[in-house]
Amino acid sequence: MLKKVFYFIIGLLLMAIGFNTFLKDLNIVQGVSGIALMFERTLEYDTSLVILVANVIFLILGVIFLGVKVTRSCIPESILFPLFVKITEWITIDFGKTEPILITITGALVFGAGIGLVYKSGFATGGTGILNYIFSKYLKIPIGKALFLTSLIIMSCGYFLFGFETFIYSLLTMYIASMVTDKIMLGISDSKTFFIFTDKEKEIKKLIINEFKTGVTMLDAHGGYTNKPKKIILCVMQTRNYIKLKEEILKIDSEADFVITDSYEVIGGLHKYEEEI
Repeated sequence: MLKKVFYFIIGLLLMAIGFNTFLKDLNIVQGVSGIALMFERTLEYDTSLVILVANVIFLILGVIFLGVKVTRSCIPESILFPLFVKITEWITIDFGKTEPILITITGALVFGAGIGLVYKSGFATGGTGILNYIFSKYLKIPIGKALFLTSLIIMSCGYFLFGFETFIYSLLTMYIASMVTDKIMLGISDSKTFFIFTDKEKEIKKLIINEFKTGVTMLDAHGGYTNKPKKIILCVMQTRNYIKLKEEILKIDSEADFVITDSYEVIGGLHKYEEEI
């Protein structure tokens, strides 16, 4: 539990620093902090206060449209994030003649890392994240599309206030931050999972076990078009051997098909199998 609280606090701190130190001066609009920024620039309202008020409104909407059970996990972040924004206002950096795009990328990395740590702690982000779930539920669209819709609405408002260049920087920030968030949550993949469709399963099985010292699982399947029985070879390979395995398989069967995915966690490790072929 202590570890989760640590992740949560550090995540909030990074989000606040990313916003205050890097993104705010460039008028980059992201989520509820972007809404607050627009209010500050146009009506001179305090950013942290607007974030707090907006978060409370979103929490109320969440309770009404999603229920208490779904919304309650958003309460800690909704209340504490504006506090962290307030206490980190003094953290400023003189970037001098640094290119805005470099500041944007750095801010997105810091902000995305913060979001990732908050999610990794088991808590949810409030604010516009609640809107995403409401849109997803009532518009019958996937959460990814709901996120895109919410972001598009907010960034479009930013476009009319701050111009096209800021709009592009906001898009870039959203993309980089989401990528970093995923990496923080899932980790950096050091393994690949291979699903190999081949008519030469015995030779490829022997190759993987003898040459790469990795076990395999044989799956029974039927072709959807031909309805003929087929064997699928499943194996997990360390990323450093990824290219070599592909090349060696194609030497054996040039018509082999692959499905290759990242493996972020392998329980039990990669075992060496001593097996008679």
